[in-house]
Amino acid sequence: MKIQVIGLPGSGKTTYIKQYLGARQPNTITYYDTASFFGENFKEKFKKKVKRSKENVIAESACGVYIGDSEVIKLDIPANIRRRQYKEREGKELDIQYESLLETQMIPARYTVKSGRALFEILDKLLR
Repeated sequence: MKIQVIGLPGSGKTTYIKQYLGARQPNTITYYDTASFFGENFKEKFKKKVKRSKENVIAESACGVYIGDSEVIKLDIPANIRRRQYKEREGKELDIQYESLLETQMIPARYTVKSGRALFEILDKLLR
């Protein structure tokens, strides 16, 4: 199963995914974060890595990448919480125009969740 978790910066994607993976058997789920892919064609490199994996995958990015056989979950945390979390992490305000641009670039999600708990429930159902 290939699962993409998308959401705007500060939504808690990394935090929740790492909590989820920490509670599971090691080596049963592969995790990729698009932020760890650099250079030209980083999205293509990310996509190939996810598609080639023979294990269950949770792939994280702000906007997602079109991967035909993946399920997409959007983590949609309220803006005030997202912006506060982003400022705590980055030490600066999130550019609202950039945030708006990212929102328009997101691939369609099959599931939209509003909390870490809801994300964990969907992940559990998909990874059975």
